[in-house]
Amino acid sequence: MTMKLLTRNIFYKILGIGLILVLVSFWLWWRFIFTSPGRVFSDMLNTSLRTSSFTKRLIEPNDNQQFDQIIQAQSGSQNIARSMTFISRSGNSAASVTTESIGTPRDDYVRYVDIKTEQKNENGEPLDFSSILKVWAKTPITPDGQSVAGQLFNDTLMGIVPKANLSKVARQELLGFMAEHQVYKPDYGKLKRVWRDGRSVYVYDVEVNTEAYVALLKKFGNLVNISRLENIRPDQYKNSPPLQFTFTIDVLSRQLVQVAYTGTDRKEQYSGFGALVTNAIPAKAISIEELQNRLQNLQR
Repeated sequence: MTMKLLTRNIFYKILGIGLILVLVSFWLWWRFIFTSPGRVFSDMLNTSLRTSSFTKRLIEPNDNQQFDQIIQAQSGSQNIARSMTFISRSGNSAASVTTESIGTPRDDYVRYVDIKTEQKNENGEPLDFSSILKVWAKTPITPDGQSVAGQLFNDTLMGIVPKANLSKVARQELLGFMAEHQVYKPDYGKLKRVWRDGRSVYVYDVEVNTEAYVALLKKFGNLVNISRLENIRPDQYKNSPPLQFTFTIDVLSRQLVQVAYTGTDRKEQYSGFGALVTNAIPAKAISIEELQNRLQNLQR
């Protein structure tokens, strides 16, 4: 009986020691591997290339002007982006304009949602914008039948860090290019770990190699059928100084949640990853030129 108790005690001790070793090993893996700054940064690049949809908010305040834009973008089953843009100006000529845009890889649609201004027409009467509000306008078509735009959708995907839902082969190609050409150079010596909205995030100072970045966008564009950079030569940017940003990355999700432009107040905030974006393309639309002509006529 005593021998059995001794054996059982030894078994539990071994089991306890084994459990402690497992927990210690897990903690070491979590602390020094899974949450290491280098691992989190590289995983963010990979995650960005596996993103089917996201929301981007661009904030750019100036001395007397505020620019605030929210864009929802989706790639894959439906390639589309929708934005709401608010621009306001203070001072003697205070005014504000709210526009809505819908973009596809080829076309852009835009309409005025709200306009407020103290400006008056030639007769000294307040301007009445009711005739142009909620009227969709479409980007022009060239004589060969091709649109000259697609700017909203394409520019949203081709951000500081490109975002799309690519195949494994395509991701590996781009990630390999990023590593080989050191497109992004985070300064781990200045790394900060802080809490934001109840989540742990890393804040990196990042240097972006301009020439390599343009080459990356060109390769990315080829993979997602964006042709606007096909005539751009990356070597034209060989002597350009590197771009400077601050990246904020969620430690657990590996998502890029903010990009701040060094030396300016411009910020890009990201959220809503994977959320379904459903937007219908406007069935009727006038030309951009006609919409602008209507706006100008209101001032007479």
